[in-house]
Amino acid sequence: MDWKDFTWTREPAAVTMAGEQLKVTTNPQTDLWQKTYYHFINDNAPVLTTAVADDFFYFNR
Repeated sequence: MDWKDFTWTREPAAVTMAGEQLKVTTNPQTDLWQKTYYHFINDNAPVLTTAVADDFFYFNR
């Protein structure tokens, strides 16, 4: 997996890469809640995305 193939939708506070390990530090109060019982929406967390060729995939550590 090449981290250069990935893109952030929103940048996190900090990112540290060491070998194959990725450490992400988010800003306070970030989350991805959608349409809760109280109509609360918080869609501001960083998300790391990449394109995949397969319909189904998984990450194995």
